[in-house]
Amino acid sequence: MRKKVIMLLCMSLLMGIIFNSSTYAFDVEPNAVAKNETESNDTMSTANLVNQDDTIYGKISSSSDTDYFNVVAGLSGYMNFWLGDIPSGKDYDLYVYNSSGTLLDKSIGTTSQELVSNIPVTKNSTYYFKVVGYNGSHDTNNKYRVRAKLYLNNYAYFCQNSPDYTTTNLDNLYYKNADGKPSSSTWLDRIKNAGCVATSYAMILKNLGATTTQPRYDVRTGSTSILQPDPFTVAYSNTLFPTITYTDGKYVANTTRDPVYMYHADAIGGFGRTYTSYSLTGTDEDKANAIAYYLSLNPEGIAVSFQSGTRTHTVVFISTTHETPISYKPNLSTRITVDESKLEGTVSEEEINAWITAYNSKTKLSASVMASSYDGLFTVCDPVGPNGNQVLFGNAYVGSSYGFSAAYKIIVIN
Repeated sequence: MRKKVIMLLCMSLLMGIIFNSSTYAFDVEPNAVAKNETESNDTMSTANLVNQDDTIYGKISSSSDTDYFNVVAGLSGYMNFWLGDIPSGKDYDLYVYNSSGTLLDKSIGTTSQELVSNIPVTKNSTYYFKVVGYNGSHDTNNKYRVRAKLYLNNYAYFCQNSPDYTTTNLDNLYYKNADGKPSSSTWLDRIKNAGCVATSYAMILKNLGATTTQPRYDVRTGSTSILQPDPFTVAYSNTLFPTITYTDGKYVANTTRDPVYMYHADAIGGFGRTYTSYSLTGTDEDKANAIAYYLSLNPEGIAVSFQSGTRTHTVVFISTTHETPISYKPNLSTRITVDESKLEGTVSEEEINAWITAYNSKTKLSASVMASSYDGLFTVCDPVGPNGNQVLFGNAYVGSSYGFSAAYKIIVIN
């Protein structure tokens, strides 16, 4: 006898599953990279290997057909497994297993879609999911869609201009000019005004669980220890962890590097990581496809940079409801590996306040920024202001001030 579908599951399917205390919710619709199922995949040993957030098109083509897929969790968190577009009049079920073949959960309803949600997953562990017709139900002509989506328990968020990390002494910490004298701006000033890259990197590194590779002195606490990623520690790594002395009432770092004048390999390298940078060119669709592709490979998020004239801004993309063409693979050129030592455009307090007003009224900050059909398809963490945590691209500062077409670079932290 068929088990009844639990009402809570149906409600979850309609409302989405919220994974943390923020306003970000899981969208059960398919997204990201679209692929076709490859037969034969009737057993766990022949399962199709897919990435989290791939949308797989497949067929249950006979009464004995069973389709297995496996996915490796790149990070610890939770996974949702969704089966949709079940052919009309057919009854397909969805089962989820661990690497030992133990059943973790199943969804055996009678509607056009099934959902297994909130499965705890462990970093680098393999999970299997199976699509099968109930009582031999099958369709030789029409395809279903299935996917596994990984979410972190919590997504890190840091804000440049309303710091939510420890900033003790940073408003009295200076670097050196070429003449050896203290800079006119403090580290906190620089992070607030132009620290979008350092802040974005801090979010991704935090999501990855990275720490400094060795104990470092923290001017905020006066102690030496392994440091967690935040905008200051990334900027500190960017300047190669200079010694800091207290002189004439000021803390002075022994470096002439501006803390947010980015040397990307150095900023990330202090946390034991490397990076790859890709050029984004072409149409908005080309850029959306590329961003969605790299998101499917990097659930911790990817940094995307935008340029308008001489101004640039960088944010973290964490999820999308955009679906690429089937079997899409990007053909992006890797950007020059020499570190860019280019200052990001500064952001004034007036501009932040203007963005907050625009955000609340859902209007564009700049009349010259054209709306894009992708504004509502990507969720970002924009570090520039307090309203930037897990918002749709079009509602973020970057969407209001730059626009989707201004995307020119993807940075993946490896």
